[in-house]
Amino acid sequence: MGRNVEIKARLPADRVRAVRELALERSTSPPESLRQTDTFYNVPTAWCPVPDPRSLSEALGRSLGVRGVVEKQREVIMVGRTRVHLDEVAGLGTFLELEVQLAEGQSAEEGEAVAAELMAHFGVGRGCLVEGAYIDAIEAKSGE
Repeated sequence: MGRNVEIKARLPADRVRAVRELALERSTSPPESLRQTDTFYNVPTAWCPVPDPRSLSEALGRSLGVRGVVEKQREVIMVGRTRVHLDEVAGLGTFLELEVQLAEGQSAEEGEAVAAELMAHFGVGRGCLVEGAYIDAIEAKSGE
């Protein structure tokens, strides 16, 4: 299985169109749009998302309990070896996620440099970076 470096940033509303256009300029393939529903189950030591296959989801929900559900519209644009995700997450807003697929022998630091260059190209500053999964942000928001 390949290794990758991931970076996630909250995307200001006034940057969404520009980031999309800049990513498309560097892409050699058409974008892909996905509607995703990720269900997170109560697992004592970690989080466990399952992309919503109904029967498995129902069985896991009954046995483990449901921690929460994340619904998002995702557009994926390939830029070199990087998947540029533009995510509209229900209840949270718009995010940019960069998933740099590392080549054989490529270090994590080199992948981080690729991500940093793309962030600069897109005009998204380090102050926009966020840690954790969307489910964590949803739970934090509901606890406010």
